Order: sequence, then structure tokens, then C-alpha cells
Amino acid sequence: MRGHTPVSTHPAPQSAEGLAQWRRLTRQGNTAFAAGRLDLAALDYARALQLATTLAAGSALTASPDDCLAALVVAHHNLADTHERRGDTGAALDHLCAAHDALMRIACDAGTRDDIRLHAIRHLTEARFALLHWQRTHGHCTRTDALLCASATVAFPPFDGARH
Repeated sequence: MRGHTPVSTHPAPQSAEGLAQWRRLTRQGNTAFAAGRLDLAALDYARALQLATTLAAGSALTASPDDCLAALVVAHHNLADTHERRGDTGAALDHLCAAHDALMRIACDAGTRDDIRLHAIRHLTEARFALLHWQRTHGHCTRTDALLCASATVAFPPFDGARH
């Protein structure tokens, strides 16, 4: 498709380069979404999610944890909005839950640097709000109830001043 940047199959991009590419894909998706071109928006958002997942799993997370985690959440939430607009509420909920799950794994991993865990907890608040909004709109289900209950118990890591 003309004008759409494919996600590179080369080694993981550095944080600045990867985040710039993520922003381009997201802007393209936003333009398509606003124009009602949901198939094109979903394609751009899926590419953005693939890139955000790569960034969050690599060294870019260490270099730019807040930006990488924000990209991951936004990409999932953009896809959720697109699926919901198309009437595929199951796929929409899958993306809301996937964003929440990814942040929970990072926030609860004692082996992860404290600053990265703190960013994950902050973004987890956004993911929780998205699930709460889902429940207000679509009703409660065991899946969202369990995720919300689990994330309510996440505690901030103790700060010892040594790990950054």
C-alpha cells in the first residue's frame, strides 16, 4: 500500500528510531481511522503494535521505558477501538486485556529494574481505566473482573536508591 511504512524485519531498532517509526505508523492509523478506513487503520495499528512489542522486549525498554510502555498500551488500545468500531467486541477486549497483561508481567517481575516497574505501574493505571470503561459499556465478565482484581494488588517496588 502506498504511503505506509512496513515494519522492518531487521534487528530490533534503537529506541529513538523505533519510536519515531511507531509514531509514523500510529499517525497513519489515526488518519485512516478518522476517515472511516478501518481496514487500513487496523493494518497500521497492527504494525505499530508489532514494533511496540519489539521495543518493549528489547534494549529500547531500558533506554526509554516510559515511551516504550506508552507505545505498547496505545497500540493495543488503538486496535481495541478499531475492532470495537467494526463490531468485533471479542477482539477489542483481547487487546485491552493484552495491554493489561503485559504491564502486569513487567510490574510484578522482581527482576525488572525498579524504574521500569514504576513506569509499568503508571501505565497499568491507564489499562485499568480502559477495562473499567469496557465494563461500564459492555458489562462485567469474569475475564475483566479477574484482571482488575489482580492489578488492584500491585504494589510499588521498594525504593532503595541503588537500582535505576
